Amino acid sequence: MSSLTSFGIGGPADLLVKPISPEEISLSLRILAEEGVPVFVIGRGTNLLPSDDGFRGALLRPSSLRCDPWKEGNFIAGAALSLNELIDKALRNGLAGGEALAGIPGSVGGAIAMNAGAYEKWTADTIAGVVAFDLNGEEIEIDVAKAFGYRSFVMRGKAVIAEAEFSFKSLKDTESLIEKAREYDLRRKSTQPIGERSAGCIFVNPPGDHAGRLIEEAGLKGTRIGGAEVSDIHANFIVNKGGATAKDVIGLIYLIRESVLKEFGIELETEVITPGYEI
Repeated sequence: MSSLTSFGIGGPADLLVKPISPEEISLSLRILAEEGVPVFVIGRGTNLLPSDDGFRGALLRPSSLRCDPWKEGNFIAGAALSLNELIDKALRNGLAGGEALAGIPGSVGGAIAMNAGAYEKWTADTIAGVVAFDLNGEEIEIDVAKAFGYRSFVMRGKAVIAEAEFSFKSLKDTESLIEKAREYDLRRKSTQPIGERSAGCIFVNPPGDHAGRLIEEAGLKGTRIGGAEVSDIHANFIVNKGGATAKDVIGLIYLIRESVLKEFGIELETEVITPGYEI
């Protein structure tokens, strides 16, 4: 799984299934359910910390790169499509609403599953509909108005996203939209360790505060266990400095949690996903 994650960490999984169409996703899920094979859904692996022992079951990786205009201001996007590609296409068509998401790594499916966001803007803000299946392969209805919260999707771990409809607002000034997206992207690159292997933010921001600030104030920037290190650029990132294992990262996660709890009385909750185990 190390080859399928931005962290570059993880042991072997038994199967990798890459269906493209919604029909193939449904069929794959039905077969795996009938055979009793555990399933874990994976996108571009930008928010995953797999076990060093791997995953005993099937990784299901929806592979549709569809990005089609649907109606005025709307696109149908496949789950495997890069979120950046979707946002870029919208911007170049003079469509606003997603510019704050520019530069966020990962796929459309992953962004939906995590309700990825930045600068108080969220993936869910632009979603008009989702095509998804339960783990038995049955299509399910998603009530978009009720399905999302802060960094959360009510069906995460219970459903597989095949594609989604995104709704943007039409504006005439395409150049200013592109420039605004560029500013968001540059701000992200200047404050995050973009060139290093990581899984993005490790912890969810506690109410009214920022996990990165708490970790930095606890004096943990640069702290290292094995090949894993708390980034000296953004303290809510753990980076793989070379040869890091899941055990190294988990050791840092526990150390950070204990230090922040002792210093501030706040227990940090992890945002990174851990296939097959909990931390």
